[in-house]
Amino acid sequence: MASAVPSLRLPSASSADAEMSPRLGAMTPRSLYELVKDDDAWAVLLNDPSTCFSKGDIINYRYQQYLAEVVPLMASQRCSFKRAVEILAAGRGRAATQDAEPSK
Repeated sequence: MASAVPSLRLPSASSADAEMSPRLGAMTPRSLYELVKDDDAWAVLLNDPSTCFSKGDIINYRYQQYLAEVVPLMASQRCSFKRAVEILAAGRGRAATQDAEPSK
């Protein structure tokens, strides 16, 4: 019996964004259709104008973890997958830069 995996929480996300994080599936690859059946939040990927995703796409667990950070951004910012990836990357870049700056 598989245990439920909690949704990921972004450190810089608001609590509303964190609550929108989709549930991750089992640690085995699953189709996007299966993920959507378990949690409607994943459907934002199927509705993306870029049509990068289809319900038959098999998504491994590591990619599910990454997408679980992208999906809430797509929903909260009402943006495309590409734009959500850019936002996430920019946020990580700022965090890395801040971590690398010496303390004064």
